[in-house]
Formats: sequence, C-alpha cells, structure tokens
Amino acid sequence: MNQLELVIYTTLLIKVQNPEVADTTGNDKRTKSLQHKNSFLINSHPLTSNYKSQTINMPVKLIADSGSTKCEWCLIADGKKKKIITQGISPYFLTGEQVSGILQKELIGKIKNVQVDEVFYYGTGLGNIENANFIKRILKKIFPIAKIETKIDLLAAARAVCGHDKGIACILGTGSNSCFYDGKKIVKNSPGLGYVLGDEGSGAYLGRKVIQYFLYNTFDEDLTLRFKKQFNTNMNEILENVYTKPQPNRYLASFTIFLAENRGHYMVENIIEDGLNDFFFTHLYKYRESWLYPISFVGSVAYGFKDVLKTLCFMSEFIRITEQPSHYRHLEKMSVKEIITHINDEDKTVPYAIEKALPRIEELIIAITDKMLAGGRLFYVGAGTSGRLGILDASECPPTYGVPFDLVIGIIAGGKDAIIKSIEDAEDDKMQGWLDLQKHHISEKDFVVGIAASGTTPYVVGTLRQCKLHNIETGCIVCNQESPLAAVSDYPIEVVVGPEFVTGSTRMKSGTAQKLILNMISTTVMIQLGRVEDNRMVNMQLNNEKLRDRGVHMLMEKLNMNNYEAAKKLLQQYGSVKKAVDAVKAGK
Repeated sequence: MNQLELVIYTTLLIKVQNPEVADTTGNDKRTKSLQHKNSFLINSHPLTSNYKSQTINMPVKLIADSGSTKCEWCLIADGKKKKIITQGISPYFLTGEQVSGILQKELIGKIKNVQVDEVFYYGTGLGNIENANFIKRILKKIFPIAKIETKIDLLAAARAVCGHDKGIACILGTGSNSCFYDGKKIVKNSPGLGYVLGDEGSGAYLGRKVIQYFLYNTFDEDLTLRFKKQFNTNMNEILENVYTKPQPNRYLASFTIFLAENRGHYMVENIIEDGLNDFFFTHLYKYRESWLYPISFVGSVAYGFKDVLKTLCFMSEFIRITEQPSHYRHLEKMSVKEIITHINDEDKTVPYAIEKALPRIEELIIAITDKMLAGGRLFYVGAGTSGRLGILDASECPPTYGVPFDLVIGIIAGGKDAIIKSIEDAEDDKMQGWLDLQKHHISEKDFVVGIAASGTTPYVVGTLRQCKLHNIETGCIVCNQESPLAAVSDYPIEVVVGPEFVTGSTRMKSGTAQKLILNMISTTVMIQLGRVEDNRMVNMQLNNEKLRDRGVHMLMEKLNMNNYEAAKKLLQQYGSVKKAVDAVKAGK
C-alpha cells in the first residue's frame, strides 16, 4: 500500500499524546499531515485530540461515541471537558425504554444543572436511518432544546483520524466496520453485518474463535486448563449466554481478554492473526483507495493487538521485487539462442548480488557453527522451491561429510509429498511449520533458517515468529528487501537479484541465489566442525564404488601408500578415510 499509515487510536477520551479534544462535529478546520509510510502512531481517540478550548460564546456540546459494550461521552462547557462512561447503546439489542433508563441512570445525574446546546451522538448501528431516528427521538426527549445529530460511529472515527483529508477509517472493537472518507463524508463503506454474519476481526469475532477452540477441544492441555481456571464455565452456560440471553455480542467479546493475557502461545497468535487477516481481506483489500491513502484504526481490539495490525499492514505494503515484471517482453517470439543468452545474462548477476551480502552471511554461519559446536542442530524451513532446496542441502550433508542424518534437517510445507509434487496451498498455514519443528523436539540449542524468495510465505514467517517467542535463534534467506521474514529473523540474509526472466518464477535467479548461499552455509559449517581436512571429504560415506575408489586413492595419498588393495582393505576396516588415517597414525 503506497503511503500506508497505520494510526491506532485508544479508547475515547484517553489522552496519550495530544491534550486537546478533537472536534468530531465536522467543523474542525485542521489539515492532518501524513506520517511516513508504515509509521505507527499511538494517539488519542477521536474526542481527545484537537479541540481548541474557548470560553467566549461557545455552545455547550455533548459528544458521544457508542459501541455495543460502552458509550463514552464528553461534555464541553466553558472551555472545560468532562468525561462520562455509560453502557453501550445498540439499537439492535435495546428498547427505547432501556436506552432511556441507561441515560437517566448513568448520564443525566452527572451533568445536571448544565444546559446542553448541541448533542453529537455517534453510535453503532446508526447507518440504518431508522436506528438513527430511534436514538434521536430519545435524546430529544432528554435534551428538548438542543440541536441533535445522530450519525454512525464510523463517521466519528473518520472525522477524528482523517480530519479533512481523504483516508480509510476502521473500527475494531466489539464489532468492526470500515469506510473510505473523502475529507467531508463517507463515500464508500462495507456493510455492517453484525456479529452473526460479519464483524470480522472484532472482539465478538475473536471471542467466538476462543470459545470454538475450547468447545471443540482444539486448545492444548495447557490452554484448556488456563481457560477453565479463568472463566469457570461450560458448554451449556456458553450456549445459554449466546442464544438466549441479551447482547450476546458483548458476551462473545468478553473472551478476547483470554487472547491478550496469553500472547506468545502459537494457538493464541493464530487466532489473533487469522481474525485480523479476515478483516483485511474482507474489508480493506476491496477498497482501491487502500493503495493510495492512509488507513487508520480505532477501537480496543485495534489498540490491544496493534503489533499484529502493524505486521499485516507491512506485509501488504512492502515492494516484492521478486514479483516485478521481467525486463524482457514477448518471450514466445524469441529464438532458443536469444532465450538462453538472456537467461545466462540474468544468472550472471546473482553472484554479484550475493557478494554484497557476504558480511551478513558470515555472521549467520558463525552463529550456526556456535550452536552446532555446542551440540545443536540446523533446520532449514521452506515451501515450494525454497523448501526443496533446503531439503537438498540437508540431505547431502550425511554422505558428503559423514554426519548423522538428524544433524541438518530440511522441512518443507506439505511434508514429503511436496518434495516431488507441488502442494502450493501448504505454504499458507502459518502455524504448521512450528508444529513440524516440534516433531523433532526443537529447542534453544538448535538453529533455524527460513528460506523464502518473497520473504512473505506464511508457513516460514509463522515458524520463525514462533522460534523467536521460544528463544530459538534464526536466520533467513530472502530475495526482497525489508520483508516480513527478515523482520522476525535474527540473522536475515537479503539478496536482491531483481525481477526474474519469467515474471515471478523465483525458481530461477532467486532459487540460484538460495542454492549458492546454502552451499556456503553447509560447506563452511562442516569445515568448521572438522569434517574436512586440507580440501578433502575425509568423512564422506563410502556408499558406492565411485566413492570407495575415491576414498582408496585419498587414503593412499595421505599415507604415502602404493598398494591399492592394501589401502582398500584398510578403508574397509575403518569405514572412512579419516578414521583409517587416525588409526594408522596412532599405531593401531
């Protein structure tokens, strides 16, 4: 997203940076300056950011922003402001009598003896004109001489975060919604379908997922015990609250606290990221404007999980050089000679791109070697071509250097079947890689290298993110700059080889770069581990006649032997060149 700006706003009226109060009435004449792309500004909510207090001939204003869970009011009189919180008011769940009762009990007593001149009420469900008029009639009875405006809460969010600039405003609270705002009015928005049919990414949406994981026994034993201890509930009670008691959306949203208090567990992170991702795909990606204008968020869920939102925005924005158009056009019209010449020309650029990354490759190899010298293992994790290259490199270490097959391990999305048959959708599961690592009893002693040309593959990014949470050191090999994978890696290797000859075919230059770097990693590490002497593979496995013959000649050279058969017998006795040489030198 070009010029993407993520602005997360806290709950209404909570001052974080700006001590002034925003005018969400539409009369604010300010011009909001855009932050640098991907800036992450934690600011105040609509009603506490930009109001210039004045004491002369100012009408007394009462501004409200109501979700389903709570309604926050700001009384502005004589240049002073007063904050009041009441229950949330949703016209879909409350009768007129109930709304009046809430206002009389929780609001009026706190602003008595104050004549309100203007009421600006922004609330959930007021995109429906009948609901807007319903709330307006109730307010008019309570404030008979006041000018009253009732609008959807989305407009308050848009006025507060966008001012008079164009932008996309989003709400992620108990419910969710979004709109494109042209600086004056909402010109496009997603339909608010509520907690049953929509509200993707909202508290109710995430809370429903928590309940499903519990009731379907998807949580592991640890999370199940934590859930039972925190909520002390059961299926019958949950179903009763959801299907028979009032305001089930609030009830569902109340379980979101479980996610906030158990961050770091892979199942919890999965629920959060999936839910917010659903909001992005269902809402934001349908706005063409999302590629041109800032995107801003308000609401408790947005604030609570701002780190995940920031990552999702970053993944949406950064430039994928690997996906950029080829420098060549109309390949089908080229001769064979032209095609292979151009491919060769492109391949020549790969070593030069790697050369720029040599200092970082060195750091990565040193970190891997330190782990393996201390008894750790090396894991490669990838999907598609990247995964196959990792498996190739790992599988060649035992025969080449005589190390155990479980010292360097390659893991590919989709498992063994994906090695010979493409299983492209396997890469979309961001938690499966971590589960695959757990099968090998991964620990802090080990080192994990993620391989992904784009740097965005969910299977790989998710795996390294979990490694980070579990204090497992990681590196990565990517062919884009500033990728999400590099962001979660301790030792990122970014080798930008440019657009592919066939657009997006990263098995070409990107794959070549990855293979060359993997050669560097495994070869250098094995030398550092003492698996090479001089320039010889003295620990290679003698699994075929060619290798046995090579071993015999190597042994003859190192021991200055002239008798082939004697050297062959010695090699058969000890099983490797190194062991035979060591035995002879030791006089055995």
